[in-house]
Amino acid sequence: MSMDFTDQRLSYEKGELDQQSVPTSPFELFKAWMNEALAQKVQEPYAMSLATCGTDNKPSVRIVLLREITETGIVFYTNYESAKGQDIAENPNAEALFFLSLIHI
Repeated sequence: MSMDFTDQRLSYEKGELDQQSVPTSPFELFKAWMNEALAQKVQEPYAMSLATCGTDNKPSVRIVLLREITETGIVFYTNYESAKGQDIAENPNAEALFFLSLIHI
């Protein structure tokens, strides 16, 4: 049994990213997007998917909560003994994905 979500899709076209007005720091742009999400009362815009990969080369993705945006990066808390903590200790390359649905319906 298949499921077709074609008719359920929303349009996420809001505008364009003007390269001339992008801040020099990507974190400044991210802060602006996060402030917009908070102003629009997006539920938990600070929830992010965190992807890690340890020495076993098996990717793992889970949801964690952003705690802070600094001048040089993002901060989240984890237990160093957890699977993600061990992955990061083995391989510090990780990726975070934020789904900020900033649309006006």
